[in-house]
Amino acid sequence: MFPTTRWTLILSSRESEEARRAALEALLPLYWKPVYFYLRRKGRSVEAAEDATQGFFLHCLERDFLPRVDPARGRFRSYLLTSLENYLVNRHEHEAAVKRGGRVQIIPLDSLLAERDLPATPEDPGRAFDREWGMAVVERALARLKGEYERGRRKGPADPFLRFWQPS
Repeated sequence: MFPTTRWTLILSSRESEEARRAALEALLPLYWKPVYFYLRRKGRSVEAAEDATQGFFLHCLERDFLPRVDPARGRFRSYLLTSLENYLVNRHEHEAAVKRGGRVQIIPLDSLLAERDLPATPEDPGRAFDREWGMAVVERALARLKGEYERGRRKGPADPFLRFWQPS
């Protein structure tokens, strides 16, 4: 069996409410940080980037974006980045910034940790997004591999491979 790709995860989300929830639970933690870095590199303050990241994902959830995503139209990260740009334009035009608290569900963001990592990212917002995207993919793969070793699904010691990488 091949590992689940972003597209197979997204396409499977159309099968049921549980599959949709599982896809969102897998996608949101993976993609909030690249979006946050993109916004910070576009010049937004920590607070403004947090608000815009939360608002963007809330907007995506409210619009039930997964069923509308089409793999024939390109990469998911391109879709996500284009959606973010459109959201930012609409947000600016309508001055509809989502405020913290109230009746909205908060997506937990560790902006202090992200700010610690921000200096290591490229100055260009697109490159910062791509770099963090790649780092998140590698971290997720290594965490999954470590879990397989711990559950005994893989043979041999996990430490020689994993000691070189410590997911954040």
